Amino acid sequence: MGQIASLFCLDEAGFQQVAANPESVAIPPLALASEGFNKTFMGLQFVLAKGRPPEQAALLGQLFEPVTHVGAEIDYDQIDWENLSADVPLEGTAVYYHDPATVQALAHVLATVTDDAFCQAFNPDELNREGVYPGGVWNREVDENIGYNARDLLEELHHLQHFFALASAGQHYCICYVG
Repeated sequence: MGQIASLFCLDEAGFQQVAANPESVAIPPLALASEGFNKTFMGLQFVLAKGRPPEQAALLGQLFEPVTHVGAEIDYDQIDWENLSADVPLEGTAVYYHDPATVQALAHVLATVTDDAFCQAFNPDELNREGVYPGGVWNREVDENIGYNARDLLEELHHLQHFFALASAGQHYCICYVG
């Protein structure tokens, strides 16, 4: 098992349903499109942000973990773990999202990424040295049965570009879930 970043494209009506009831609305049935990045999302984000101007790097830094949300967050720093009672909720109801303007900004930046530039920015030694999740697995292998390499991430980039182009064209929201 590992972490997966899931993206869901929602129109205004779907997003309003989520915003009105974030703790109990099932997002996948509302999604116009979805995409999952199984254990590769941090590598994608790292390579994409590399060498970018600060404002683009900051935007890409929120690609899979937006700061905007609806619902309640749990402040884990405020929980007294030593005296935790059974009725303390440990899961928040926060649903993190990119609004249509941010989706368009991300789509624009992603559209400027060429395959050659992305592959040149991919450096498995750097990813491993920096501890980019999943640590120690990034490599230069070319066999198509081996992941965590330039070919693998480039394929993921194409999925990401397509997803954001679609969401941007419709001026939709993007719900992001990492777990």
